[in-house]
Amino acid sequence: MANEPSIGELVQAARGGNLDAFGCLVQMFQSQVRGFIAMLGVPPDSVEDVAQDTFLTAWKSMPDFKIDMDLGPWLRGIARNMVRRFHARKANDARIQQSLVARVLAEREPDPSLFEVEAGFGRHLSECLKRLPVKMAELVRARYDRSQSSLQIAEQTHSRPEAVRMALMRTRDALRRCVQEQVTRESI
Repeated sequence: MANEPSIGELVQAARGGNLDAFGCLVQMFQSQVRGFIAMLGVPPDSVEDVAQDTFLTAWKSMPDFKIDMDLGPWLRGIARNMVRRFHARKANDARIQQSLVARVLAEREPDPSLFEVEAGFGRHLSECLKRLPVKMAELVRARYDRSQSSLQIAEQTHSRPEAVRMALMRTRDALRRCVQEQVTRESI
C-alpha cells in the first residue's frame, strides 16, 4: 500500500493546478469548513452552498496560497468572508421586502398599480393594520402617517432611536407575514 500524500504535497500540487489534489484537500477539510460555517449562523439548508462557494474561492486562490501557511485557518478565513456575503445578501432581501411594505404604509391611499403582482395587497394590508396591537399601530401612525423620524418617536416614547427602529422593523415584518398569510388563505 503506497503512502498517502501529505497535506503539504497536496497543497503544492493544487497550487500547480492539480484538481485531483485539490479534491483530496476538500475531502480532508469539508466537515471542518461546514461546521465552521454552521457555527457562524448559516441555516442548515444553506451551509452546503456557502461551503461550495468557500472551496470554489479557495481553488481560484490556490496559486496565491503561501506554502508556509496552515491551510485550515486560511480556509476558515475564506469561509468567514463567504458567510458575511451570505448574511449581507439575506439582509438585502429582507430590506427589499420591507421597503415594499414601508412604501405602501407611506401612502395614505395606496396606488393600485403597486399591487399588480399581489391582487388585493392593499386590502390585506389594511386588514393587517387593524389587527396590530395598540403600541405597534401607534408606531406605524407616527412613522408613516405623521412622517416622524425614529429620533422623534423615541423622544415621545422615552426610548432609544435604535429600539424604535427595531420595533418598526418587527412591525413591518409582522405586517408582511400577515399579508402573506391572507394571500395564501385567499388562494386556497
